[in-house]
Amino acid sequence: MKTELNLKPEILNARHMPGRENKSLDALGQLLAQRKEFHSKMTATASESAELAANDPDNKHLAKTAELLNESITLIGKDIESIQARLGAQQQTTDAAKATLVGTQQELDQLKLLPETIQAEVNEKTALVNSATTTYQTKMAEEKNFSVKVADQKAIVDDTSSQYFALLPK
Repeated sequence: MKTELNLKPEILNARHMPGRENKSLDALGQLLAQRKEFHSKMTATASESAELAANDPDNKHLAKTAELLNESITLIGKDIESIQARLGAQQQTTDAAKATLVGTQQELDQLKLLPETIQAEVNEKTALVNSATTTYQTKMAEEKNFSVKVADQKAIVDDTSSQYFALLPK
């Protein structure tokens, strides 16, 4: 079995990609959870601030603070949406990395089977060559035997012809 040192860089990269992508996905998930928690606290604070501002309408600082808190909450909400979009994109990247890993693993498994497949093909081709060689040798032996028989028949015909021509009047 091959070690990581013997694997091509593309295969190593494919093997480690899901781990890296999962770490990115986890980090984005944690960031999203933190932002949602902060958003929740800010919303509660804004509600309290709005309530205080309603009770003390003359306090312009409190009203301004409530307004700024609401703007901050809106920005945090947009930040959360942005993180959710990045999280969705990261999930797709992670899924693609996992699919790549599966494909690479399948190719690697097929490559591992290649020596067995090649050996089976070599054995099959060797058997065919041996069979053809045997058939060729058999046919060559038959041809040689036939040639010997033809030569024997020719010798008999030549001998008979020469005896026949010898008996003819001259």
